[in-house]
Amino acid sequence: MRSFLTLLLLGTCFACQAQFHDMHWILGYDFESDASKSETMLLDFATSPPTVTNHPLWLDFASTNVAVSDAEGGFLFYSNGCQIRDKFDQPMPNGDSLNWGIVAADYCNYGYPLPSGIIALPAPGSEHEYYLIHQREEYDNEVGVRVPDLLWTKVDMGLNDGKGAVTAKNQPLYNSYFFDSAMATRHANGRDWWVLVPDYAEARYYSFLLTPWGFRDTVVQDIGEKPPFPEEIDYGGQNVFSPDGRHYVDQDGKNGVRLFDFDRCTGLLSNFRHYGFSPETVYGLGAAFSPDSRFLYVCSRNHVFQFDLWEDGDLAAAVDTVATYDGFMSPPPFPTSFYKMQLGPDGKIYITHKTSAKHIHYIEYPNKKGTACGVRQHSIALPQYRGGEWFDYPFYRLGPLDGSTCDSLGINNLPLADFWYKPDSASAYVTEFTDNSFYEPAEWDWSFGDGTFSQDTSPVHTYTNAGIYEVCLTVSNMDGSDTKCKMVELMLSGTEEIKNEASNILVYPNPAKQAVNFSLPANMPNAMLTLYNVNSMPVLHQRIYAGWNVVTLESIASGIFFYEVWDDGKVLMMGKLVKVE
Repeated sequence: MRSFLTLLLLGTCFACQAQFHDMHWILGYDFESDASKSETMLLDFATSPPTVTNHPLWLDFASTNVAVSDAEGGFLFYSNGCQIRDKFDQPMPNGDSLNWGIVAADYCNYGYPLPSGIIALPAPGSEHEYYLIHQREEYDNEVGVRVPDLLWTKVDMGLNDGKGAVTAKNQPLYNSYFFDSAMATRHANGRDWWVLVPDYAEARYYSFLLTPWGFRDTVVQDIGEKPPFPEEIDYGGQNVFSPDGRHYVDQDGKNGVRLFDFDRCTGLLSNFRHYGFSPETVYGLGAAFSPDSRFLYVCSRNHVFQFDLWEDGDLAAAVDTVATYDGFMSPPPFPTSFYKMQLGPDGKIYITHKTSAKHIHYIEYPNKKGTACGVRQHSIALPQYRGGEWFDYPFYRLGPLDGSTCDSLGINNLPLADFWYKPDSASAYVTEFTDNSFYEPAEWDWSFGDGTFSQDTSPVHTYTNAGIYEVCLTVSNMDGSDTKCKMVELMLSGTEEIKNEASNILVYPNPAKQAVNFSLPANMPNAMLTLYNVNSMPVLHQRIYAGWNVVTLESIASGIFFYEVWDDGKVLMMGKLVKVE
């Protein structure tokens, strides 16, 4: 028997001024059922790692999906592209009949069917208004379905006793023959928003400027190249801005990666670069940038690619395959191949699949080059099935472009400190700290609570003794500084016995509140977890898999429990778990 070291995060909250409008993600499902509520789940980033819980809602989700939080990360409202409901799951006044038309009439019992069909933006100059930028489909005898309308809807959370009401709905922003999906980034003044939408058939891009007075400038630009209009409509791909707003990618499996530089002052694209997929990777669908904007990640059905934008030359010289689908089914016959991506507020990139599987993937260290980025396949276990829907959030935590001609409003990039950490699976006292700060930090000062310090961006620290340590990160730049502290408890507990020394199973946090994480090594494809109360009665059974598994404890009362991780009749690990309120 050897001792097992766990780290406990005693406080997890995000700063109020952080613009965490993407703190809640809804994982829904479209199905025909007599059940009163849809099978939906909530991914909540208020904890680290995020908590996945059942969160039944009245709306079904097909492909269109958005959930909106306030600047502090409090859940406000959500939409499936057909209707808007508040945080209490009640219809928002005037929030019905989004995307009116024949397609909505055919599909809205199950959710609007347009992938990447809606994004949410906080209204410039307002603390309680939000814009939904959404796209309407219509049938076409020649091409099947087209997306001719770009619309906007406005929500005022200051109305209806703080539960919100829709003050404008389905307002036309632009009409074209066929749009691709929209995405947004901050204007260089740090207040307004650029909304950029590609034309599907032409090498043409539309930029719309959202200001406190509504939409003002419209920039139409022909740039890059696209092949002839395909015979079949391709809804694949994602269009994404880098977190710093300097890069924009328009990519799908048929046209490949179309990468541009973006001018946050003028709304213009430049420096077009192209990378085409080979025939075996034609199902290219997802795209996301690393938090530091250095790496572009793109996934096909079977691969995850990383492009290093610091490399000189064309994109073909900068690409690296960082993951290949391992064939995992969740459960059979549902494959967990790669589909769409999204950068989370915690600095990790989350990857979904198109089938109704019960796991999702994530990239743990997206700022690291090559396979060190850590693509964790099927490592987040979901409590139930999810559909093919996903979400497209802009990067909200972007300030002005300091020194630009458009930095004219006196808004400063005041740094906002944040970090997360993870214990080393091989060395109990070694802890890796990862910076997740925002608004242009230039210097990092760490205090590990044991009298040692570091100025590295994301240091690895080795403690010498068990105990409680207050770890503080101070980030600063020419405009100011901010400090974030977290209490880290290193407990040396002889009750947590690892029966298989080579397994390196991690359990954290412990004590736990709403959820606990069991992390299994890659050489252990699956196992069974059983949780017992003090009377040796089982209170939970759950299949867990290689990688990170979230085990929900909401239905279990607080107290002391004992767990076993076992497979093929052999106990791999056993220990004590404490649940607290």
